[in-house]
Amino acid sequence: MTLEVVVYWIVVIFFALPIALGALLYIWRTFAAMFRPPGPQHEEDEASTDEYWKEAEKDQKD
Repeated sequence: MTLEVVVYWIVVIFFALPIALGALLYIWRTFAAMFRPPGPQHEEDEASTDEYWKEAEKDQKD
């Protein structure tokens, strides 16, 4: 392989590929967030989740 080919693949693997994958991950997370319901995002505390929804329903009725 010539030096140009080696440099090309080094640039592709270490620079272009991580940037492209990071952009795809950002787009995926942004798209998924549009369909995520509002409220607490972590389910380890289900009591606070239930309290959140009860308060939200109460506020909506008011």
